[in-house]
Amino acid sequence: SAVEEGTARGKAHVEATCSGCHPGAQLDALVRARLGGEGVPALDSFLKSHHAADDALRAGVLAYLEARLASSPAGE
Repeated sequence: SAVEEGTARGKAHVEATCSGCHPGAQLDALVRARLGGEGVPALDSFLKSHHAADDALRAGVLAYLEARLASSPAGE
């Protein structure tokens, strides 16, 4: 599906672009902090100016990060 393809593209982008500076649990903590503040709009706005300006790519990154957090309990 288009959603799965977007999420896969988002995962590949995170692994190639984000994980070098923000590995594993550090990335999860940063995303949780951003989501805990002002939610998805704040994270979307941040990503727009931080390595994911393309709307379709950013949507995939957001979908991947949300799925990643849903499968990883806080603090792990």
